[in-house]
Amino acid sequence: MTLPGILAEIAAATDETVASRIALRFGGQTIKLPARPRETSPLVRCVGMDLARRIVEALGHGNVTIPMAHLRGQGRRRRAAAQLIAEGQSISQVAQKADIHERTVSRVKARLKKGRLPLFDKDS
Repeated sequence: MTLPGILAEIAAATDETVASRIALRFGGQTIKLPARPRETSPLVRCVGMDLARRIVEALGHGNVTIPMAHLRGQGRRRRAAAQLIAEGQSISQVAQKADIHERTVSRVKARLKKGRLPLFDKDS
């Protein structure tokens, strides 16, 4: 998986699982990387003290905006729909499981047929 911007830097300091966890929790938000992480810090609550310290050591302290990537919101749902379509599930099954409208599933399916919507990142 290719992570954008600051998430790639977090993955380099920790790993992709940690960066993905941060994207899922904070994607689309600005968070504070505290100079001295405390147990009450949202970052520490999300990843634990040791990993929070590694992130701050690698990136410095201050406010950072966490991108949503494809891990939250509509992007995540469409990606899930593409995977379910590839598995051969019906439009109604995909809509229910991916929590999107059947019309959206139909559009995702059409894009897949035209080769305009990759199932996986090009680096995967």
